[in-house]
Amino acid sequence: GMWAHCLLRAARYCGKRNKWELLACQALSDWLKFGFDKDKGMFYGRLNIADGKPVIGNKTTKFCPGDYADLWEPQFPIHNYPMGFAEGCITAYELTGREQYRQACGLWLKHIRNSTPARGGFGGYAEHYGRCIHFLKRAADVFGDNAYLEQAEIMAEEAIRVLHSGYPVFRTHPGEDRCDAIDGPGWLFLSLIYLETGREPDNYGLGW
Repeated sequence: GMWAHCLLRAARYCGKRNKWELLACQALSDWLKFGFDKDKGMFYGRLNIADGKPVIGNKTTKFCPGDYADLWEPQFPIHNYPMGFAEGCITAYELTGREQYRQACGLWLKHIRNSTPARGGFGGYAEHYGRCIHFLKRAADVFGDNAYLEQAEIMAEEAIRVLHSGYPVFRTHPGEDRCDAIDGPGWLFLSLIYLETGREPDNYGLGW
């Protein structure tokens, strides 16, 4: 998901746009074909390359993704950047106009709803809140659908309640009263600015 979105972004600025778009969209489309559990309303964490079937259980190392894509997993490299995949679906829709990618964003909205509150109510890291909020706000703007905006506001309220309420400054993860740059507070601040003003700050090339 993350590398596919990087290819889509890069394709806008180079002479290999069609080639790179094709490669990225093929990866996104294949995962979308096999990767969503309709009963759970969530994307799987792993698929078998040979047949596209989900891999449930059988974690060979502690760094394997779980059964479902986890929006809140802080352990690197377990977290597999699901919001990078979601952002890629928006970008793919903007570039191709294919309905498949618009519908995929709706599936990510379901996944987010079914994954909140973060970590069963304990709360998530700043970066993860920021990435979710940014995706939801961007989707609301691209598709003109207030369902995304409403969920973005819910996420923002939760992030502020978990990471700021009762503290003089933002902390970056629950459980400790500290602010660590590695926890991605910038991602959260940028997304909150975007949500509040309706104008996305200039990231100077940094992509979501």
